[in-house]
Amino acid sequence: MPLVLSKKFKHVDVVIVNAKMGIPGRLDEISEDDFMRTLQVNLLGVWRTIKAFLPSLKERKGMVIAVTSDLSTMLLPGSGAYVVSKWGARALVKTFQLENPEVRFLELRPGAVDTYFYGSPEERGRKAL
Repeated sequence: MPLVLSKKFKHVDVVIVNAKMGIPGRLDEISEDDFMRTLQVNLLGVWRTIKAFLPSLKERKGMVIAVTSDLSTMLLPGSGAYVVSKWGARALVKTFQLENPEVRFLELRPGAVDTYFYGSPEERGRKAL
């Protein structure tokens, strides 16, 4: 999808990358399919988007705003696939930044937000805070 959009919108000054999905579970218990789905969205989705728009951003001296997570700097047992994907996304953005100094990169790392990210309170078996 990013490649299709980059062909449609040829003159892009700013790209906001905000990929988020997570499946709770210990790394030794989560299925390979769930682990790979998390990486596909949170890591490869970021890579695909930045890569697709990079030529225009370089030409126009544009900016990438990457929304990662505060979990890209810490560990959280029971959310291994998500944490791995967000650490990877952070490293990806920083590497793009080093390799493409003509483009500005801003990483936003929001903290916990009371949402249904891991399902409703009933699905999680506890009440929302």
